Amino acid sequence: MRIGIAAIVLSAGVCLAGDTGFDWVTIGDVGNPAYTDGPDDTEITLGRGSVDYAYRISRFEVTTSQWVEFTNAASNLGRTFVTQLVPTRWGAVPDIQGGEIVGYKLKDEPNAGMRPVDNLDWRDVAYYVNWLHNGKGDALDDFTTGVYDANNWVIDPVDNSVTGVERNPDAMYWIPTLDEWMKAAHYDPNKHGEGQGGWWLYSNMSDTQGPTPGRPEDGGETLSGLGNIDELWDYPLGSFPDVTSAYGLLDLSGGGSEFLEDIFRQSPFSSQQTWLGGSGIGGSELFDRIDSFEFGPPLFGRGTLRIASRVPACPADLTGDGVLDAADLDAFAAAFLALSPDADLTGDGVLNLDDIDAFVAGYHAGCEEGAG
Repeated sequence: MRIGIAAIVLSAGVCLAGDTGFDWVTIGDVGNPAYTDGPDDTEITLGRGSVDYAYRISRFEVTTSQWVEFTNAASNLGRTFVTQLVPTRWGAVPDIQGGEIVGYKLKDEPNAGMRPVDNLDWRDVAYYVNWLHNGKGDALDDFTTGVYDANNWVIDPVDNSVTGVERNPDAMYWIPTLDEWMKAAHYDPNKHGEGQGGWWLYSNMSDTQGPTPGRPEDGGETLSGLGNIDELWDYPLGSFPDVTSAYGLLDLSGGGSEFLEDIFRQSPFSSQQTWLGGSGIGGSELFDRIDSFEFGPPLFGRGTLRIASRVPACPADLTGDGVLDAADLDAFAAAFLALSPDADLTGDGVLNLDDIDAFVAGYHAGCEEGAG
């Protein structure tokens, strides 16, 4: 049965939709238990981390190459707007022509495009996901509306707090929430055995020790904890490929400190803050613990970004991993032969050639980026 379906599917080739250049990880295990047993020094993580929907998150933080494309897309909006978006640490330099800065380009150095981006503020990363959501356009609205509508923001000139920040419920990309970030970084659906989930204290799947500070050539596992040394920012993301979360995320330790969506005040009298997840390059490795987050004012640069996304609408993706491959052929064939409703892609309550046609059509259509 699989051979027959495969022959039909592959006879005309398969064209999968583009994916904006991100290496996505699908976070399933819908309705996972919250983090309830363990330390909570910052008093924010107990009872958090349960997510009742599937979503995707980027394996890497945003890279210099991706941020260069973004800043250059804004080049026609004026130097004032573009200058706000330019990080202080990245693998790019101004592109100067005729004595004027016309954009930005990668440094002529190894791995410049994969270097991390740092010292952004929350507003910068909100503009970035707006731009992705709007198909990478170059009009002002492509940056300021879409996911987080800057037209609704009210910025207090005294304390620089911002109100009116709400996510569009139809957003295709967004800044991860605290719960989404915690789950992707610290939850393991198989920690206690197949299908028996649990929480790791550290994002490297350990309850006893986080990644060991040190450069990769010295056997280290993270660039955090080494002091504020400029040259550490020359290491590309992914320099520690064996140090991952259970879902396979890289650079949770020793990349940049990652902005989260949540904006809050700890008390009516305190300044406005946003959480930053993970430990940054040269920063303290203490932030690798599940109960330890940096706080920072939203409108002052001090962080970077890991992107969250909707799982693509993909009827032929029977395995639910966001990828169309031989496993989906196997899953459809098995469901069809077992007379399972999972194979009833037409939804008419009958399994027949129409469902095979629907599967073939869905397979050829690919997973539509951002839909779902």
